[in-house]
Amino acid sequence: MIDEIVSLPAIVILGIKQFINDKGLKSQTLLRDGIFSLLEQYCTVLYYPQKEEENDGCHVKRLVNNEIVNFVFINTHKSIEKQFFTATHELGHILELPEYLKKNCLDFTPEMDEIAMNYRL
Repeated sequence: MIDEIVSLPAIVILGIKQFINDKGLKSQTLLRDGIFSLLEQYCTVLYYPQKEEENDGCHVKRLVNNEIVNFVFINTHKSIEKQFFTATHELGHILELPEYLKKNCLDFTPEMDEIAMNYRL
């Protein structure tokens, strides 16, 4: 199983740091509760407590009044750490981190999409 773990090349990690800088995201807003208010600036966040739900949350796009709208669902029955992780992961999707890395990092491959989304600086 450990052989299946793919690490990110240093150049991709630098790309993630540049992405955060380019988007004007400050490290303070990415910490703990600040991530939730930051996420709410980019989408509609729906907080729901589902004890029996395995999923920590998800991101969906829907057509609302002829406009694509982002929604993120956060399962509040999960630990605050999992909620935080889910919020940052889904924000990366909304801000299109993988697309940025594909354009700006030659070493980035499609297999790294979710790994990059889960990477924490």
